[in-house]
Amino acid sequence: MTAALDTSVPEALRKPGRRLGYARVSTNDQHPEAQELRLIADGCTRVWTDKGASGKKASRPAWDELLDELRAGDTLVIVKLDRAGRSVANLVEVVRLLDERGVAFRVLDQAIDTSTPTGRLLFHMLAAIAEFERDLIIERTRDGQAFVRAGGNLRRSCGGPAPLGLRDPGPLDDDSRDWITDPAPAAMLARVAQLMLPPHPEPLAAAFAVERASWDEPMTDSYGHEVNEKMIRSALRRPASAGLIDADDDAGVIAGPPLDVETFRRLRALFASRARPGRITSDADPYWAGPLLVCANCGNQLTGTRHKPRGKKGTIPGAAPVTYYRCKNRHKIGERDGRSIFNVPCQRVTIRAEHVNELIGVAVAEWRDSSTHYALAARRQEGVATARAQLSNELSAWRASMDDLLPTQAYTSRSAFVSARDEIVRNVERVERELSALDSGDADVPDVLDDFDELPGPARRRLAAEVIVTPIRVHSATKTGPNATPAGERIELLPYVEVAA
Repeated sequence: MTAALDTSVPEALRKPGRRLGYARVSTNDQHPEAQELRLIADGCTRVWTDKGASGKKASRPAWDELLDELRAGDTLVIVKLDRAGRSVANLVEVVRLLDERGVAFRVLDQAIDTSTPTGRLLFHMLAAIAEFERDLIIERTRDGQAFVRAGGNLRRSCGGPAPLGLRDPGPLDDDSRDWITDPAPAAMLARVAQLMLPPHPEPLAAAFAVERASWDEPMTDSYGHEVNEKMIRSALRRPASAGLIDADDDAGVIAGPPLDVETFRRLRALFASRARPGRITSDADPYWAGPLLVCANCGNQLTGTRHKPRGKKGTIPGAAPVTYYRCKNRHKIGERDGRSIFNVPCQRVTIRAEHVNELIGVAVAEWRDSSTHYALAARRQEGVATARAQLSNELSAWRASMDDLLPTQAYTSRSAFVSARDEIVRNVERVERELSALDSGDADVPDVLDDFDELPGPARRRLAAEVIVTPIRVHSATKTGPNATPAGERIELLPYVEVAA
């Protein structure tokens, strides 16, 4: 929230240049009026105010507006040094920029005036103290949080209102009572989670639409607010929905939470994979080729996105979303008044996912029919057979060791026998896992492929990386609409050329 306060100041109080004031409070329930009155009394002709803005943030609405307004000869006035910021690096950078623009910096409580050498020295000393004070506050806060978490109470540990699927059981002043499950929203969250997870994952919007279609009347949470997609997304991502204080906990604090720990962690990985470029959400994900594609403009890896089809009158109602690969890179092109300026030219590099996947499939099919492919497949098959034989021999040797160990149980100590037995068991399990992985990897060998589209996403990606020069560069479309540039002319699909052995 920002506010600008214009005042009429007697001419006798005015000094050369303008005096512009800045006030800040960290939360919306605090009152900045005392700061504003002191700034006015000091001769400020205008005061900018930020409410609910943390001092650790270098960019704040009213603060940024004030920096744009300052001119050479002006004086920036604040009541306390920590109103401008609590980081030494940020405060020093602000004063440096103000000094370059010919703007003085004045702090009322600490009597700092950077137009004098003494004032500049005092400023650096107090800036360091302000940062030290903030670090102490953070340390005390973390100690308090650790103490509360050790008690295993979700309500006290997480604070704030209960998330969707949980509710407050009793009086607000009884901190010993934990949240309990809210049955209807908890069951709804569990159903939405199952729709979002493999083997047939749905986007959150589609899963929520399916769930909402089954409601006879709008569902509300424990506070009477109507449930919407944003609330569900927030609840599915909160560890408290699985009864956990922290996402890395192993056991829930409360019984019967909306989600079990395993479902929460799978959802957590799903959300993380969709937020980070190149991560695969499932084997059936249409974006399996994302890590192989880069933007021809900037070299940034392309990311999978969904967009609803649009007609002349906007989004087509009821139409299924269309999948795309898109460059989401944002380029820094300079700075202005200490703030970075970005443009977004590469976001124009967008291409239909189905077109790219189809072209890669065609390239792989052509590779399968080449003599180079058969030579490579033969060498790989030979290597797989050799590795299988070695693992089989090692497995037989470990099993023979177990046969030799068993008779010694009668005349050796129990601890020595158990130690030797456990080592053999661990090695047998390791070799069996390696054999299993080798057998399952046979489907990745090119000469036994029946249908490229039936392979899991990671297997398709590995095979494509072997038979195509990667990364694959994607160019922006030179034409749009009905005459748009074909996908085949926008991506560089270069097959490897090997000399047959």
